[in-house]
Amino acid sequence: MPRHIHSYLITTLLATTLAACGGGDADPTPAAAGDSTAPLVAASDEIMLEAQPTYHRMPGLADAEGPAQGTVDTQPGDDQVDTLGLTDDNLAARRANVPQARALSIAPVTTPVVYTPAQIRAAYGMPALPAGLDDLSPQQRADLGAGQTIYIIGAYNGPSIVADLARFNTRFGLPGCTTQRIPVTTRSLPAADPAAGCTISVVHSTRGATLALAPPPYHPTWAAEYALDVQWAHATAPLARIVVIAAQNATILSMFDAIMVANKMGPGVVSMSFVVREASYANRFEPIFQFPGMTYLAAAGDRGAQANWPATSPSVVSVGGTSLRLGAASRSETAWAGTGGGFSLYHARPAYQAGLALPGATVTGPLAAVKGVPARVGVDVAFNADPRTGQFVVLTSPAGATNWYSFGGTSMGTPQWAGIVAVANARRALAGRAPLGPLPARLHALAGSGSSAGVLADIVDGRNGNCSWCVAGTGYDIPTGWGTPQVGALLALVAQD
Repeated sequence: MPRHIHSYLITTLLATTLAACGGGDADPTPAAAGDSTAPLVAASDEIMLEAQPTYHRMPGLADAEGPAQGTVDTQPGDDQVDTLGLTDDNLAARRANVPQARALSIAPVTTPVVYTPAQIRAAYGMPALPAGLDDLSPQQRADLGAGQTIYIIGAYNGPSIVADLARFNTRFGLPGCTTQRIPVTTRSLPAADPAAGCTISVVHSTRGATLALAPPPYHPTWAAEYALDVQWAHATAPLARIVVIAAQNATILSMFDAIMVANKMGPGVVSMSFVVREASYANRFEPIFQFPGMTYLAAAGDRGAQANWPATSPSVVSVGGTSLRLGAASRSETAWAGTGGGFSLYHARPAYQAGLALPGATVTGPLAAVKGVPARVGVDVAFNADPRTGQFVVLTSPAGATNWYSFGGTSMGTPQWAGIVAVANARRALAGRAPLGPLPARLHALAGSGSSAGVLADIVDGRNGNCSWCVAGTGYDIPTGWGTPQVGALLALVAQD
C-alpha cells in the first residue's frame, strides 16, 4: 500500500477519536466496495466496538494417554456448559448456569477427545516432521516454514505466552523457539532467515500503529487465546518466525493499530482469531488488508450462522470449523454446529464468488437495502474446531498454575491455516517465487476449477443453524466453504502456481 494511504488512515483515525470528545453522527450508509473516496474509518461509536476471542475450551483438564488421543476430565452436566471463551475464572459460573447455556457440539453425547500435534498433522496430511533438526535440507526447512513470519493479532497481555510455548514443545517433541526482542523503535523487520530456527517475539501496539514499552493489562480470555494461537501456529510451521502483536485493548481502533503494525513489519501471514459485529466501518477498514506480500486469515466465529468482521472482508480468508473424529482405522469430519458463516451486511460479493450457487441467497441488511447487490459470503475454508474433538493447549495462570486443556473454536483453524500458508510461502521462496499474498480469490479459483480434488476435502454433512443455507453439502457451502486442507497436495499445487 502506498505510504500516503497509510498516513491518511492513521491521520483520519486520530481525527475521528478527537471528534468523539465532542460528539458526532454515525454514517448509516456503507461505503461501496473499492470506493476510494469514502472515509476510511467509521464514526467514533463504531470504532469503540470490542473484538471477542473465538475459542472454545472444554471444562476440566485434558490428559494424554501415551501416544494416543487424550481425554478430558469432565463432570456430569458439562456437556451443556457454554464453552465459548471459557476460563478457569468463569468455569464455576458457567456450570451453575447450565440451563441457559447453548451446546454447540454436533454430537454432545459422544465422548470428548483431545488430539496431539502429531495426530492433527497426520489427519490433514502435513509434511512429516524429521527425526532431528540437524543437517536439514533446504526442502525440509521449507516444509517447516523456515524463513517466514506469522503475525498473531490479539488484545491485552498474555504473560505466559513464551513459557507455555516451551512447555508445549517439550511435551510434543517440537522444535524449540528462541525469544527475540524487538525494540519499540522498530518499524520494519529484516527478512526471516531460512537457515535459522524458530524465534518468537511479543510486542505491544499502541496509538498510531507504533510499539509501546509497557505491556497492556492482563485479560484471562485473551491470554488463553494467545496460548492457542501461538502453540498451534508453531505446531503447523515449526521453524517459522512468530510475532505476537498485543493491542492495548480489544476495541476496533486498537485492533486496527495492531494489524497496521504487522503491515509495516511485513511481509508475512496475519492470523486474526477474533470477531467484531459488522457495522459501517467494515468497508472503510478494507485498505488495511491490501498490503503487498501479506496474507490475512480470520476466524469465522463460534456462535453459529452469522457473518463477523474481519472474516467478512473480501481480502481475508474466512476460516470455519468442523468436528473431526479419528479412529484406529477411520476418519470422519462434519460441519461443527458452532461455526460462523453467513452473508455480510456491508461487503458486496467479490468477483471470485460471483459463480457460487447458494441456497437461501436473499440478503437483508444495509448492503441489500442501499446497494441492492449480492453480499460477500463466508466461510472460505475450514479446520477442526469442535472442542469435543479438541486439541491440546497448555496455559499458566498468573498465580503460576500450569494446566492442559482441550481447546476448539474457529480460533483453532485460523493459526493453523496461517501456518500452512507460511509453509507454502517457504516452498515458493525456495523456488524463487513471490509470497502468495492475497489468498481468497486464489482459493476460490482453485476449488471452483475442479483442480482441488485431493487438495481440499469436501465436508458434506452437518449444519450450523436451521436456515436453508446452514447445511454442509457437495461443493461450496457456507458453514465449511470449500472444505478442509489436505496439506501435502495443497502445498504441491500452490507452491508452484
